[in-house]
Amino acid sequence: MGPFLSYPLRTGRSQTIPPNKTLDQPTEFTRIQVLEPSETLEPHLQAWFFFGLLSEFIGINGTSSQVSSDPLADPAAAMLYEDFLYEKDGKKWLTTTRLFKLILETIQKPGTLKDASGEMNQRWVHMGICLKYVNSFLVQGCPTDFDHRIRYSIAAVGECLTYVVNKIYEFTGFKQFLGTNFSKGFLSPTICKIMVEKGGWCPSDISRILAHFDSLHTYHLLSKMNRTGAGRDHNACSDSKCQADQVNADDYITSHAEIGCQCSPILSLDEESLTEVLRNSSRYPLLRIRTYPGEGEEISIDIDIVDWTADTKYVAISHVSRQNSHM
Repeated sequence: MGPFLSYPLRTGRSQTIPPNKTLDQPTEFTRIQVLEPSETLEPHLQAWFFFGLLSEFIGINGTSSQVSSDPLADPAAAMLYEDFLYEKDGKKWLTTTRLFKLILETIQKPGTLKDASGEMNQRWVHMGICLKYVNSFLVQGCPTDFDHRIRYSIAAVGECLTYVVNKIYEFTGFKQFLGTNFSKGFLSPTICKIMVEKGGWCPSDISRILAHFDSLHTYHLLSKMNRTGAGRDHNACSDSKCQADQVNADDYITSHAEIGCQCSPILSLDEESLTEVLRNSSRYPLLRIRTYPGEGEEISIDIDIVDWTADTKYVAISHVSRQNSHM
């Protein structure tokens, strides 16, 4: 264990870490000669960024005079690894099921948020620097062939801790805000293609997601949602328009629910009565539907237009016409 930002120096990998132009950092970080291959860099950064951020958050990284070569020498660190790692089929996997519990336990400890003078504990300023460094690396310095799962497992923890630290700044009156964005690149072309082809998403929906949200957790949740149940075909859709439910008025024909249905003609309304009600801004029309026996086993239906009143009870039904569908 030891200070978060000096981890590459202690592990002899300072020259493999891309420079960060937005943060002050040791000069060793900027002397890059050859970047380490991703397959060997990935476990190093996973240990540094994933477990290092968690260790920094709970305050067990220590100072430069408290460096240990054994990451599990501290019982708290050993417990951290135990809580965030599990083994399955002979492989070790990361888990964040205990992350929120860890956050609550940490911020509820006396003296954690504020020092004896009532000011914000300075450890949170340093925590903000660590989060900005990790975010900057993932956005600017992450190799293109870096494992997507490892990258965004780190990003997920970073985003969650950034939210908490910003709330700590707000609670303590500290005039700073971490404007980091850990979601960049998550909805890659590959993932978007899977969402469209297997998840039933429209490309225009994905465009709106990218335009209105910037949370990695939101992106991940939406990417796992299956919308194939709607039965829509989005092959003709674009990033700006969904063609699946567009009605072409030139060739759309209103029809019965069942093809070949021989029941009475489709019901229609008295357009003049409807227009009269719509022209009055203080009124809006309701449809009164009445049924009565017809010939044989048939049921006849009448539809009347009536004015809404404060005492009128009615059922609102949303109706959308779809191209090539029988309503």
